[in-house]
Amino acid sequence: LLIAVLASGKGDVPCLAAGVLQSLANDSVQNKVSIVDSGGIKLLINLALTSSQALAQENASGTLRSVCTSSQGLKKLVDVGGVKPMVTLLTDGFASAIINASAVLWKVAENGRYRAQIVKQGGIDPLVRVLGNSAGEAQENAFGALCNLALDGNNHVPMVKAGGIVPLLRLLASPVLEMQQKASAMLWTLATTGANRGPIVDSGGLQPLITLCTSEDAEVQTNAAGALMTMALRKENKAAMLQANAVAPLIALLSEGASENSQANAAGALMNLAL
Repeated sequence: LLIAVLASGKGDVPCLAAGVLQSLANDSVQNKVSIVDSGGIKLLINLALTSSQALAQENASGTLRSVCTSSQGLKKLVDVGGVKPMVTLLTDGFASAIINASAVLWKVAENGRYRAQIVKQGGIDPLVRVLGNSAGEAQENAFGALCNLALDGNNHVPMVKAGGIVPLLRLLASPVLEMQQKASAMLWTLATTGANRGPIVDSGGLQPLITLCTSEDAEVQTNAAGALMTMALRKENKAAMLQANAVAPLIALLSEGASENSQANAAGALMNLAL
């Protein structure tokens, strides 16, 4: 009945129906499956895309977010072409819809079979924009999606070209330790692609990474030293790293107090600088 109401498209009724469906989807896996089996995915996508009401977008995209936590729901969304509408909502949606759409895309990006769909539908650029221009849950969701997309090395250069370095550098200064950990890991990952090593330096990435080598957190230390180790493979970066006084904190990481991974990356960075 609720699915039929969604299809009616009359007044505020579809919005209210989507809100009820969201509550049901949050209650149980079986309810999620029922929504999928009843053809609700396409109708919810259509409501999220076509409604001019913030609440309708929120309810429809929120239901999709809940349904996509099930493997069946996620597969159905991808199969019916739901990735592109989620990408569209990142740009055209109200704030709550952006939060939900980015969460759906994070879920899609977790699956290696579906990940390429986000790239194919032009999802990297709007995800980077959400990462840079949003805060809170929307930023976290976009970051999660991008981290999963970065598992495919072919996406590294497009992320940098989309402007992904600057928001990552801002996150290095986040008071939230987990954000520092993830951002430093992401920069290390992006630096494994040779074409990105220059842009990271050009965007002002050296000094924050050098500073994080002195972090009290072993994971942040390891990631920062790993990024520096990788960037030192580029000849043009060596002089910049020396000028930025990278050697002293890297040597400090060789001490017994640092973790084995931090020590290994620091030693690698120093070796690459010396080559």
